[in-house]
Amino acid sequence: MLNLTESHRNRWQRIIAIAAVLWTLVPGAQAISHETETPLSMHRNGQIVSGNIAIRVVPEVAELPAGMREALESALAQMADVAPKTLQDVALWSERMTQALRQGGFPVGLVVMTADDWDTANRTGYTVFSVYPGRVTNVVLQNHSRAKDGHLIKVIHQALCNTQDLSKTSCVLQTANLERTTQLLQDIPGVRMDGTPQAAPGEGTGAVQLTFSVAEQGEPYTFGASIDNQGVESTGKTRLGASVSGNNVFGIGDNYAANVFVTNKQMWTGGVMASVPLGDQGLRATGGWSAQTYSINAGTALSGVSNTANIGIDYPFTRGLDRNVRGQILLLRTESKTTWDDFDFSTRSTLSSVRFQMQADNGDRQIALRAEPWSVVGAVTVGHQTSDDASLDTGPQRAGNYAKFTLLGSKIWQIGGTGNTYVLSRLNTQWASKNLDFSEKMMLGGPSAVRAYPIDEESADDGAVLNLGLYHRFPIFPGHQLQLGTFVDFAFARINHDPWPGWSSGYVGIPNVRNERLLSGYGVSADWLTPIGLTLSLSLARRFPFSPASWSQSALPTQVWLAMSWSH
Repeated sequence: MLNLTESHRNRWQRIIAIAAVLWTLVPGAQAISHETETPLSMHRNGQIVSGNIAIRVVPEVAELPAGMREALESALAQMADVAPKTLQDVALWSERMTQALRQGGFPVGLVVMTADDWDTANRTGYTVFSVYPGRVTNVVLQNHSRAKDGHLIKVIHQALCNTQDLSKTSCVLQTANLERTTQLLQDIPGVRMDGTPQAAPGEGTGAVQLTFSVAEQGEPYTFGASIDNQGVESTGKTRLGASVSGNNVFGIGDNYAANVFVTNKQMWTGGVMASVPLGDQGLRATGGWSAQTYSINAGTALSGVSNTANIGIDYPFTRGLDRNVRGQILLLRTESKTTWDDFDFSTRSTLSSVRFQMQADNGDRQIALRAEPWSVVGAVTVGHQTSDDASLDTGPQRAGNYAKFTLLGSKIWQIGGTGNTYVLSRLNTQWASKNLDFSEKMMLGGPSAVRAYPIDEESADDGAVLNLGLYHRFPIFPGHQLQLGTFVDFAFARINHDPWPGWSSGYVGIPNVRNERLLSGYGVSADWLTPIGLTLSLSLARRFPFSPASWSQSALPTQVWLAMSWSH
């Protein structure tokens, strides 16, 4: 009995020894016997796993950057084979995933397979690729502008990595953040990019060091002058203007401007403004003040003066080469006084409002390439109007709370590939909640509306103005360009949101006064652009035969608009 038991023991020992040898030769046996090589560990480490294929991020991150998982999983789904079988296959897979990673918004990302992972794949059947997304460890600034280094570095860190301390976060270089950084730098007054950012190896494997070079944009101070005939007949059609602006007085991206205009009938208008950054994320504060004074002697002598103050903020929600979205909030207050000089009688009014505005466009790249840029601006204004003479407001009832919504859109369509011939369209609309103060109404005539009607054409509470033009630009002398165009304009409007009994009696000598108006016209234009900052503009416009006559006594059969401006 004893001999039988000992025989069995020797037999089982030989079976176990043979099994141990076979165990080391079976594919996947190492993975089964070592927990560190199982797919479960890859899931727990936050890696991307597709079947027997895993992708690890180096260095490991707590959360994958937005878009990385989608880009790599999409590349894996397009592979014909279940897994790479040869080193040539590994190179092909790495190339395609690297391309997908970079197209997905990681411009220096790299996907590779290490030698150890190739050995593991041959032993276990589990394939592991390593992703080096491009971790930013250092930023170098080469500053040739008047803005201070400290402010520019803060803007770069915040836009690029959403932090001021790169050592305390894992900042991965992404195309969207890089574009936002370069565009926010160029939004700083007096600053422009001096070439594209340069990438170099950073501290550690797969790390990146970025170098940003900026230069001075324009001059620290700019002076300008202009003359045109775009004033109102009663206060002077010919306007002469002067302006001055400056930037980076304190080296933080601050901006200042002042202007003054005077007409041939001694109406003076002037104003000052300032803009400064709030923090380092593109938020800016704006403020300004403007004043106007005039005298009119058309049967009854009267004079007026008004002061307007404003303060607001502006923030770029999205800033890039192909898409921009900005938001503004603006507080305004206007105080006006009108005096009837012959009767020693005055009235005062105030207008307080807040405007919420959103602006979107398809980015700076479209403008730089002379492609097909578009922009949309929508604004909601709510306010309150008061006057110390209620008798003048018995009919229109403009006093009290009001609201209006405005929408302005423009689009350019290129003809040919040079960018010199294009169609420009512009649509301006407004809807009001009630009869508005004159300063809040929508202009129907003038160089920015229906050009066949004078600028003092009756304005409207509600309406839409459409401008369409075909333009061609060509050189005439070295550095000089001439732009010729032809255009049509249309406007549909309601003069008063809520007409009151007898409102049309104020338009003496004007036949067929109606609250709804449909205006239209056509014309030609010429603009001469010179290399010394001088621009000359001329427009000629006439009404279509089916368009009604103007309500303005200053209207001419052919409206001529002239403007000359210079800046240096």
